[in-house]
Amino acid sequence: MLASYLLSRMLVPALAMYLLKRKDHAPTRNSFTRLQRGFDRGFERVRASYISLLDGLVSRRRTFVPAFLLLCLCAFLLVPWLGQDFFPNTDSGQFISHVRGPSGMRIEETARLCDLVERNIREHIPAKELDNVLDNIGMPYSTLNTQHLTNGSIGAYDEDVMVSLKEDHHPTAKYVAALRRDLPRAFPNATFYFLPADITTQILNFGLLAPLHIQVDGNDVEASEKFADKMLAQLRQLPGITDLRMQQPFDVPTFNVAVNRTKASQGRYSERDVATSILNKLSGSFQVTPMFFLN
Repeated sequence: MLASYLLSRMLVPALAMYLLKRKDHAPTRNSFTRLQRGFDRGFERVRASYISLLDGLVSRRRTFVPAFLLLCLCAFLLVPWLGQDFFPNTDSGQFISHVRGPSGMRIEETARLCDLVERNIREHIPAKELDNVLDNIGMPYSTLNTQHLTNGSIGAYDEDVMVSLKEDHHPTAKYVAALRRDLPRAFPNATFYFLPADITTQILNFGLLAPLHIQVDGNDVEASEKFADKMLAQLRQLPGITDLRMQQPFDVPTFNVAVNRTKASQGRYSERDVATSILNKLSGSFQVTPMFFLN
C-alpha cells in the first residue's frame, strides 16, 4: 500500500503530464475510431437520461423516499420462503449413505443388505446421471486403519454406500431427500444417515459425522443412556433436524466367559491361554489386545 501511494503521488502525475497532452487530430475514417465515437455518444445519452431521472426523483423526494422504503420493507415478505442451514450447502455431485443393520448382524448378511440398498438407490437415480457406486462394508482388518475412520463404523453391521453423479445431474439434495424418506420405509430394521461427502462440508464439520454433535460422558452408562434418550426426544421437536440418531448402540450381543482360575491352573492353563483361544475362535482382538496411539 505504501508503494502504491508513492507511485500515485510521484510517477503517475509525471506520466500524465507527458502522455495526456492535448492533441488536435485530423478527421479520420478509421472504423475503430468511428466505433469509439459512436459508443461515446450512446454513453452520453444514457448518462444524460440517468441525470434527468435523478433530478426528477430529487424534485419529488417526498413521494419517492417513502415509496422506496416501502419497497425495501416488502422484501421481508420473502422470509418464510428463505432456506435455512447451519453451513453453506455445496452440490458436489456425490453423497455418502451410511447404513447400520441390526446389532450383531454377520458381515455376509450386511453385504446382502447393502445390495438391496444399492438397488433401491439405483431406482431413485436415473442410469444416465449415475456415475459410480462404491460400497465399504464392515470394519477394516488393521487397527491402524481403524484410527482414521470418520464414518462411525463400529462393527460388521456397518456399511457406507458412496454415490457419485455425472456432471449433468439434477440437484443432489433432491435425491438425498428422497432416499432419506424412502430408505427407512423399505428397510425398517436398519438405520440410515448421510455423511459429509465433499471436502468443504468435511472441513466445516471439523471431521465430525454431523454439524451438530452432542457427547454425553459419565461414569454411569445406564444413566447416560437415559439422559441421551430424553435429549433425543426433545431434539425431535426441533424443525429442520434430520438424521437424528444415537451413535453408540447398547444392544450389541456380548459373550462373557468366567474362568475358574484354580481348575485352569491345575490343567496348566493361564488366563492368557484362555483369552488367546477365544480370540482365535471369535476372530476379534479389540477386547484382548487393544492398540491406541496418543499422537
